[in-house]
Formats: sequence, C-alpha cells, structure tokens
Amino acid sequence: MRLSPDQLIFWQAGFVQLNATIVFTWVLMAVLALGSIVVTRRLSTGEERTAWQNLLEMLITGITQQIGEIGLSNPMKYLPFLGTLFLFVGASSLSSILPMFEPPTGSLSTTVALALCVFVAVPLYGIEARGPGAYLKSSVEPTFIMFPFNIISEVSRTLALAVRRALEGFVPDFAARETGHIITVSTGIATVSGLANTGFEELLVFPDGTSGIAFNLDETEIGVVLLGDHAHLQAGDEVVRTGRVMDVGVGDAACRQVH
Repeated sequence: MRLSPDQLIFWQAGFVQLNATIVFTWVLMAVLALGSIVVTRRLSTGEERTAWQNLLEMLITGITQQIGEIGLSNPMKYLPFLGTLFLFVGASSLSSILPMFEPPTGSLSTTVALALCVFVAVPLYGIEARGPGAYLKSSVEPTFIMFPFNIISEVSRTLALAVRRALEGFVPDFAARETGHIITVSTGIATVSGLANTGFEELLVFPDGTSGIAFNLDETEIGVVLLGDHAHLQAGDEVVRTGRVMDVGVGDAACRQVH
C-alpha cells in the first residue's frame, strides 16, 4: 500500500527523483493559474455576470469572512496569502476524486512546506503591523522567561499542522452516512435540504461524482456551488456529506501576534 505520493517515482537519476508529489503539484499549479486567467478575463460590474465570476465572488466573500471571524482586522490584507493557501489545499482535496491523481497534500513534504509558509508569514505580517520592537516584545510576555516557550509553541504548532494535513486523508470516517436532496438547480448553484449538520465550505457529493461546496447555510436549506457539469442534476437527486471542510489552519497564538 502506498501511503504517500512521494513513493511513486516517475524518473530518477542518482539521488535526483521526479516523484508524483512534484508532478501533481505542478499540474495543480498549472490548472489553478490557467483557471485564474479564464475566470478573470471577462469580469463585469454589471448585472449580467458569468457563472465563473459568481463562483469567484462567492469564494472571495467566504474567505474574507473566515479571515475576519478568526480575529484578523482588515481581511483584504491577508486575502492574497491565505486565499492562495485555501485554493491550493481545496483544489488538492477535490482532486482526490480524479482517477490516478495523487493529491499533493497527501505528502508530508508538501504539508511541511505549507506550514512553513504560515510560520514565516506570521512574524512578517506581525512586524509589518506592529513594528519589530512591539512584535518581539509580545514574544517575551508576560515575562522574558516565556520567550523560549513561545518559540517552541510556534514551532510545535507548525509541525502539528503539517502532520495533521498529511494524515487527514488516511483517517477513517466512521460517522453515519448523512444524505439530503436537491431542491432546485440553476447555473452553477444548487439548493439542498436535509443536511442540517453541514459545515461552511464542506464538500458535498452529488450523483455521478459531481462535487460542490456548501456556502450559504440556512436552517432549512443550503446553497451549494457546483464544481462540474450540472446538466444531469435535477430536483430530488441525493446529496451526500463528506465531512471534509476546506480550510487553512491558523493557530490562536499566530492570530494574537499578527493582530
């Protein structure tokens, strides 16, 4: 059994290897880059907008709301960095439904790289917002004796985040299968009922493997952005929860220092 895409080697010359993690990471990056060009080339400020622009605006709105909810002021400041992490991790999770595709986040090397990005970004944002002196002062609060413990806390949080994301795909889900049904389907959007426990940005699965992201949560129905062809979907079709939520983990200590 292959536990990591690092174990799938496409080419090797001595100690230099081209494994599945590298290949699929670059494929995913190319798809995201090409997708961004396609989605943003015909943006409109009028009432008539494409389904892709609607999806883009919903993603930006959802991400900025989450950034604000974790306590960061001026969410737009952090949107480029956190939004990029969100899209990469989310696209990697969605790619797991594709045959023969190995999600890059299944490799510890990828999750360590993502965690290190957060580890480096936190002090940079903190220094920019508060200045070097005030930021360093927060690392020795309430007393200078706490400085090494604060550093150890940040390092251990980074490693824990990397390991957690690498192992998420291998944790079995023993929860009961929760299903709902489609109420309406329009251009790129579906409303679903019967899934009261669905989380924000949770992945839902429709018939024939079509996926969607839950965004607008209501007591009686859920608004879902469809990721794929929806022509075959109709009212009454079954919808299944996955329990997987697209997110970017940021610790409390990191939020305090940036804020």
